[in-house]
Amino acid sequence: MKYLSIDTELGGLDFDCSLLSVALVVYDDKGVEVDNLNLFLKPDDGIFRVRANAMSINKMDIIELEAKGLTYKEGATAIYKFLSKHSANGSDRLKVIGKQVRGDLEHVWNKTLSRKSWEVFCSYRNIDITALAESLIVVGKIPANNKGSLESLAEFFGIKNEGAHDALNDARLHFKVWFEGMLPLVK
Repeated sequence: MKYLSIDTELGGLDFDCSLLSVALVVYDDKGVEVDNLNLFLKPDDGIFRVRANAMSINKMDIIELEAKGLTYKEGATAIYKFLSKHSANGSDRLKVIGKQVRGDLEHVWNKTLSRKSWEVFCSYRNIDITALAESLIVVGKIPANNKGSLESLAEFFGIKNEGAHDALNDARLHFKVWFEGMLPLVK
């Protein structure tokens, strides 16, 4: 079994906001990072749809994104190549992990690689650490006063946080919170 941790950074909370970055990190069944892809993106039409509050949180710079970002179409090709390298056929689909992972996937499918192409390489069954955290809070394995944010979960489990709101760091942290923190609680 191989796992794929995902995170995205967006230009806002609205679905029509720009997808600015996507990070994909592949792990083996022992929790060792195998490979990663960290993409900075720009809309195919060149028009960024962003909100000031989102940009202040993710600290991304439109001028820098314009210069180094791939178009959504180019990003789709890069994602396809990356996934195909780690999932050769339908029998070894990657198990996807993330925090509120369905939202990240919807943005990727809507703006870059289609869901149909994605699911050639990735299982449609995902591990959402937000839902798992809520379940662990309900059964008393995580204190009820834990906010359930990525940062508070990492702190609770004693996992070092390399910096929030960076897609690659957050994707790595998603996996560590699940693999090193949550998984041992349910074994």
